[in-house]
Amino acid sequence: MATIKDNGQMSLEEFKKAVKEEMIKNIKNREHAIRFYEECENILDLYLEINLPPRETVQALRMGY
Repeated sequence: MATIKDNGQMSLEEFKKAVKEEMIKNIKNREHAIRFYEECENILDLYLEINLPPRETVQALRMGY
């Protein structure tokens, strides 16, 4: 489980790890999930900044937001 910083937010690295785990869990093809994560990794800080939880981040990315 990811730890929460004093300001109530995960670190970027913890957030990335949680998002990757969610993608692997929610996308049936593991290789596709990992490739999709790698394509999205450089913008995950934006989702962290708006306090979107990892599960909702994966949903937003899959929908193209």
